[in-house]
Amino acid sequence: MTKHDITTCTKNHGVKEGIRPEDWKAGANSLIPYEIRNVLGIWHPYAPPGEWQKDDDTDTFGCVSYSDNNKVEMQLNQFLYEGKLSDYKIQRCISLRYLKSKTGQAIVFANVKNNPRNFSFDLSDRALAKMSFTQPDGNFLWKVADTFRLQGVVGEARWPTPASFTWDSYYADIPQDIKNECLEFLKMFGVAYEFVTVTRENLIKHLKHVPLQVVIPGHAIVEIQQEQDVFHFFDSYEPFFKQRVGLPQTALKLVITIKPDDMLSELLKTFRIEGEGKVYAILRGKRYWITPGGAPDTIYEDGRGVLWPDVGPGDTPIITKLEAAKYPLAGTWGRPTLAEYFRYFFQR
Repeated sequence: MTKHDITTCTKNHGVKEGIRPEDWKAGANSLIPYEIRNVLGIWHPYAPPGEWQKDDDTDTFGCVSYSDNNKVEMQLNQFLYEGKLSDYKIQRCISLRYLKSKTGQAIVFANVKNNPRNFSFDLSDRALAKMSFTQPDGNFLWKVADTFRLQGVVGEARWPTPASFTWDSYYADIPQDIKNECLEFLKMFGVAYEFVTVTRENLIKHLKHVPLQVVIPGHAIVEIQQEQDVFHFFDSYEPFFKQRVGLPQTALKLVITIKPDDMLSELLKTFRIEGEGKVYAILRGKRYWITPGGAPDTIYEDGRGVLWPDVGPGDTPIITKLEAAKYPLAGTWGRPTLAEYFRYFFQR
């Protein structure tokens, strides 16, 4: 396949611009805690093997999904290479076929554990593009990020991109068992995202946390380094590593966090006390009343994303008052303020 100079091409390759009023913005309404994970803010060493978003004659216009997965794979590779994944998670990622060998080594626990840099996470761009309803004119950053956050993803090997495809064959319906398997990702990892105001200083700062999904005219890519007048990025057209003078138009920061192994088997427990109509949630041994106002889709405990289940008086178990006494009432939680979030879910 011939190389494609995206730096001079102005054709739309699959990105729609737009931010919703409710979308989180770093430094404004976002609840994602900032941390430095990569002090240099350089993500080249964690990049996955490059993957084209097109074959010889058909473009998927899935650049938002490809760049979304690429930035996630970089974060997961950092976790793997720096020994931050438990043995259980490594084994689970192998069984779910999230990993790809870069050297031809067999993908077995001993090899991955002893030589992690010989492997890379490889997630299904095709599945994410389909589940997020990518159209011939592309997709929105927030829509793909929301799909990933709520539905998860599978390994490339489970729903691969064919060597040759048409639009209809690439976007064929995904079998239900593959869709169900996507949720396994969310049992191990938390997902949250925020938009970042584009300035050189902001990009340098947030690249020390995670790689950034950014937009240049007509295309979504992953920024992996910001210099004075040039930014480096990872693309879904070869050559995969490129650079561009100036600043990108838009930046979205999707943060992956590692859930503790003891959270893998269940989401937050919810219940009602006999004789009461209130719905409570258990968090770290205490109970919180979920107000009638409802709750957002995701909460955070110590910076880890946890899916919040849809709950109501008719679909929660009832326990006795004696059982409920094991969980002291810690507060009310409905649509919390920023201060409430940090008081309940970030502070130990």
